[in-house]
Amino acid sequence: IAQALLNPLDMLSHRTGLARHDFVWANNDDLTINQLIRKIQYLDPFAEFRAQYRYNNIMFAAAGHVIEVIHDDVIDNIGQKLIFGPLNMKSTQYTLSLLLNSTNKVVPYFSDGSGKVFPLWYDDVYMIAGAGGIHSNADDMAQWMIMQLNGGMYNSVRIVSQANINLMHSTQTPIPETDGIYFFFPFMEVIGYGLGWLVASYRGHKVVFHDGALDGISTFVMLFPDDGIGATVLTNLQETKAIYATTMYAMDALLGLTPLVPDWNLYYQSIQKIQDEANSAAIKQRDANRKLGTSPSHSSSSQYVGQYVHPAYGTIKIDATTSSPFNLTITYYLISSDPTPIQQWHYDTYLILDSWFLTFITDQYSGNVAAMAVQWDGSIPDIVYTKI
Repeated sequence: IAQALLNPLDMLSHRTGLARHDFVWANNDDLTINQLIRKIQYLDPFAEFRAQYRYNNIMFAAAGHVIEVIHDDVIDNIGQKLIFGPLNMKSTQYTLSLLLNSTNKVVPYFSDGSGKVFPLWYDDVYMIAGAGGIHSNADDMAQWMIMQLNGGMYNSVRIVSQANINLMHSTQTPIPETDGIYFFFPFMEVIGYGLGWLVASYRGHKVVFHDGALDGISTFVMLFPDDGIGATVLTNLQETKAIYATTMYAMDALLGLTPLVPDWNLYYQSIQKIQDEANSAAIKQRDANRKLGTSPSHSSSSQYVGQYVHPAYGTIKIDATTSSPFNLTITYYLISSDPTPIQQWHYDTYLILDSWFLTFITDQYSGNVAAMAVQWDGSIPDIVYTKI
């Protein structure tokens, strides 16, 4: 049904029934957009078509490719012709090499949680450009916000139709109150998803907003269309809540309202603390559940060695090391191009980089290892790779 009825509105409002599956494309430098789209057929849905909201970058990447097919051109040229050029966004483009050649660019940073930060290399996401591959700056983003707030007009020139602006800024898919977005914005009323925008009400004012993040980069945009105000916050730190605190400070001031909370920075620090405590508790529970002193079910590590394939998630290679009978390594685009040790956790379950569980599956008839299941995302079933 979804294959027959899917349209751009479904793709851009996150109601396809497909979960995120970001690990299909993350760090997969050899993947093309055509290959990514062909992999969608092998991804199990988490909900019925058009039945529930679930954010999905792959659908936005696919929508970007639809535009390329319609215009018979690459997204770089299309963006420049239809948006960046008319809006005088002189520094905005999709290509990482152009950014690297610039003398005025940020260095992405990652925080280890202890207050220390470390520089990262730039994340090249051109393959999913439709989902978030634009490199820009504050001056250029201001021009784009002006167009959005002026109903698609910029310097008396129509860039986007008023009808399409209204469509983008209107709820297309309701978001249930159980969704994690309410954890960050509990003061927003009736959050829904438009087309590339979260849509809500803040203290009686209509608001559209969206955040985004890559390795070492966090961004946030918020507009009040009926009030003609907005803000973009760009930071070079991964997953920082400062983007929210800064924006809410600015919006309360621009709306002429007394701040909803005494200190937005302290408010989002408390949100971060709750997250950190929940993560710590989950790790403690994980460690408490571990069955110490157990061994893999097969007597030789050679039983586990081999290649394991999933039609969407690609090929994982498992090798044995000589340092210990059951020390194994994993080679996978998501982890590293070099073999990376994995830790035997209990029985036939291993832990990858202290983050993801991998469990080998033995065929009940042959008694041989036939597959592995990896828990990349706790919100969806484990991804099963078949041994070849």
